[in-house]
Amino acid sequence: MRPDLVRFAHWLARDRAIAEDIVQEALLRAWRSREALKDPSAARAWLLTI
Repeated sequence: MRPDLVRFAHWLARDRAIAEDIVQEALLRAWRSREALKDPSAARAWLLTI
């Protein structure tokens, strides 16, 4: 899943280092809000919205 997130962030930011930072921040926010994820099968879509 992480490679998909980095690819999406790179598409948005157009910079690999910034994309890595974006993904790291998104994963940290996801971890802190993990109880908000009601359906684990929707994790990918949920992460892409963070």
